Amino acid sequence: MEKSSKVALYVNDDEYRYITDNATKNFLPNTAYIKNRVFNSIENNPELFEPKKKEKKRLKVIAISFNKNEIEKIDELVTKLNTNRSALIKKIVLKDYSNE
Repeated sequence: MEKSSKVALYVNDDEYRYITDNATKNFLPNTAYIKNRVFNSIENNPELFEPKKKEKKRLKVIAISFNKNEIEKIDELVTKLNTNRSALIKKIVLKDYSNE
């Protein structure tokens, strides 16, 4: 059986609302929406990823399970960008957040 890994995203109330609203619009649970955004961005927009400053802790937590293949793909980018899983996923999922 494949080993899975969990990644916790720390988001504030507005960011959480943004995720849940978009997940609802797409008829998906929050975690499925986040996973779709992550892998669509990794495959279609690799130029979006640059190293980023550390962020402070947030208020809400969303835990997402990834299978071994998914986490390996994420870890490749994490290593390349010298960041962590949570920061990478949050950057991908919330990239349009500041535009709304």
